[in-house]
Amino acid sequence: MKKTNENFSPGLGAQYATPFAFKLTKKIKEANPGSSLGKGPKAGKDGVKNNIYVEKFNYKLVNPKKLAKQSKAIDVKQLWEEDSSLYKFQEDRIKAFDLIFNEINQISSKLRDSKNETIEYYKNNPQSYSVIIPTDLILDYLKDITELLKQ
Repeated sequence: MKKTNENFSPGLGAQYATPFAFKLTKKIKEANPGSSLGKGPKAGKDGVKNNIYVEKFNYKLVNPKKLAKQSKAIDVKQLWEEDSSLYKFQEDRIKAFDLIFNEINQISSKLRDSKNETIEYYKNNPQSYSVIIPTDLILDYLKDITELLKQ
């Protein structure tokens, strides 16, 4: 038989000296014990108002706006409130895409008309080197727009 020199230090408190200190007294039969409680109250814009703490224990809900005004040590920003200026900014940025689509559609029809106009001019003036529509400039602008959209 082999002797071991292991020491066990039970701790300083009396709670470690009891034989039931690490024994589970009650077995949980379900894997998720909260699953049998059913659905809780629905949360509104200001959170859950009719929960058990408010109804049975007479807790009073804190008004976060009033609390934020009374706070002098910290700046408070309500994260879940709708910031109208931010909302309007984002809405305007999204609406700008519709305006761009409309402009592109108008440009497309104007390009067809300009092409036909240029063809007609060169038919009538076969020896001409005149630039009717600055297509090189238009192509440069379109390439710049494409580069902006890649970023």
